[in-house]
Amino acid sequence: MSREYTIEELAEATGLSERTLRLYRTRGLVDAPVVRGRVGYYDQRHMAQLRMVKALVDHGFPLAVIASLTSHDLVQVQLARLLRSMLTPTEGHLETKVTLDPRMVASMDRQRPGLTDELVRLGVLDQHGDGSVHGDPVLMAVVNALYTHQVTAARMGELGVHAGQLAEQYAAALTSQPPADLENGEVRRLLVELATSAFREALSHELRR
Repeated sequence: MSREYTIEELAEATGLSERTLRLYRTRGLVDAPVVRGRVGYYDQRHMAQLRMVKALVDHGFPLAVIASLTSHDLVQVQLARLLRSMLTPTEGHLETKVTLDPRMVASMDRQRPGLTDELVRLGVLDQHGDGSVHGDPVLMAVVNALYTHQVTAARMGELGVHAGQLAEQYAAALTSQPPADLENGEVRRLLVELATSAFREALSHELRR
């Protein structure tokens, strides 16, 4: 079952005030909670919506524009891609990343001890000195979307480890026989896009078989 939050718990998990959460709800940026008795309950769908709204607000989008985007039924992954396309990468990483819900991190490590550390080592996730864990906005949007389909945090983490290990192999192949100047930032970005696109097409093909 998807994790549920009261508005107080949602505020703590997202770092937003209850007043801000109510404002976003009033402006149609977040779906209405499920009400039982007199208490409204939010889930990972709301969490994904809030994180994306917060990221867009942080980058200067007016609430009216964000509401227009969400009203056109753009899914969270598409919004995340839109956000990422506007950010400037630094050495292959985004300057702004999305913070994971600490409860999800704790759940992942409880189900599979050491999983977060391995994802950080592989570069799938980042961990700051205060212990908070961060990821690419598109990655986090996909995680939240899968979570609503009952995919556990540990299982998603395991898949992230497999992808990270494949990346290590790809990088080793590139450095052993460089196809181009790896010191060139544009070349590195193109090689990453090549690998990403090829992996996406190959995996989609295999899963359809």
